[in-house]
Amino acid sequence: MKKTIIMSALILTILTSIVAGTFATYTKTLSPITGNVSAKSFYIGTKQTVFPDIKLAPSEKSEWAFEVVNFKDDGTVNEVDTDMTIQLNVAPKAGKQAIDGLHVSIYDESNKQLGTTVIKNGQMTFTVEKAFVANTRTTQRLKLVADWKNSFVGDNVDTANAENSNATAISVTITGTQNLRK
Repeated sequence: MKKTIIMSALILTILTSIVAGTFATYTKTLSPITGNVSAKSFYIGTKQTVFPDIKLAPSEKSEWAFEVVNFKDDGTVNEVDTDMTIQLNVAPKAGKQAIDGLHVSIYDESNKQLGTTVIKNGQMTFTVEKAFVANTRTTQRLKLVADWKNSFVGDNVDTANAENSNATAISVTITGTQNLRK
């Protein structure tokens, strides 16, 4: 009986020592390694918000220059490669009919046409891949050309355009999208 009590006391002592940590091994916790994740800067913009209203006659054309940039006035530059999608919408002005023979196109600064010409009314969408390279200040200089083509013959259609005060509304929408292709 005495042996059982001694054995029980020994087992209890060992268990208590383990729980209390007297048989502990070396332990060290390091300071946390920290850092932050923040979003890269993404920006495209333009100074123009409205094209000036113009009047055209058959065989006349007008050009509107506009710029798209990837940097802010405070110097912040777009930090990702960016595609630029240009959407051209040509439609009759509210309450009017579209001008027959009106051709509308967009050109880059080297006078290369982007996309197709919209005749009278319709829509054209064109994407310039990597129009803006990451961390590089870039200005895309573009121009919109409205050209009223004329067949140089007596044309009742052209006369009707003037008599009816036909008018065409033009809008250009620019969208920047991060380029994910390497």
